[in-house]
Amino acid sequence: SSIYVSGFVRNSLKWYKHKNHNDSAQGIIFKLDATDGATLNSPEFTLNSPDIGDPNNGNIDIALPNAGKKTYTMHLDIDEWLWYVPSSYGGAYDDSIGSNCTTHPCFDYTYKSKDDSTVGIKSGDFNGTDYQIEDRGDYERTGIKVFR
Repeated sequence: SSIYVSGFVRNSLKWYKHKNHNDSAQGIIFKLDATDGATLNSPEFTLNSPDIGDPNNGNIDIALPNAGKKTYTMHLDIDEWLWYVPSSYGGAYDDSIGSNCTTHPCFDYTYKSKDDSTVGIKSGDFNGTDYQIEDRGDYERTGIKVFR
């Protein structure tokens, strides 16, 4: 009866699957806004399709431009049900102007020069997030999708 699993299908006593996310091609990113910081105000640029690819086995390709600065915060517009809020963290899903990264998923990216030159910004390697998973046994269960 919890509002947090409304629309989900219960697979067992503890695990739920959302009815709108049951294959590898669902869970798209609708839009991506780039700003200077964690608060979404006056994006410096916005990406839509075709800059953002459709999901393919859990991967989404995003064409990130070098728009003249080194660092941006990327604010993602996704389905609201993908955003889970644990107790004492952030708030309900919100991607409107004035919202911030406690209410929608974000990531930061930085262009770094691959040589010692201090002039201009050159193509570099993307360093993203790495998830460390503890060995807790069975990972074959279906759980709530958490986009964090």
